[in-house]
Amino acid sequence: MLIVLFLKSRFLVQRRDIKDGRELINALNNKVMLLGAFESLFDDYLAKWINIASLVSHTKNK
Repeated sequence: MLIVLFLKSRFLVQRRDIKDGRELINALNNKVMLLGAFESLFDDYLAKWINIASLVSHTKNK
């Protein structure tokens, strides 16, 4: 679901008519917030796989 939101927001600035600077800033802030959330999820996913890999290598070394 987050990826869908990210893809929708990717074209947010391009599709809309920006009437003033505040709308542009809001659109860019929304993109930055979604990128931060996506990065956080990716970091969690990567950390889980690193933990699994370390557990597997630890059990193989015993």
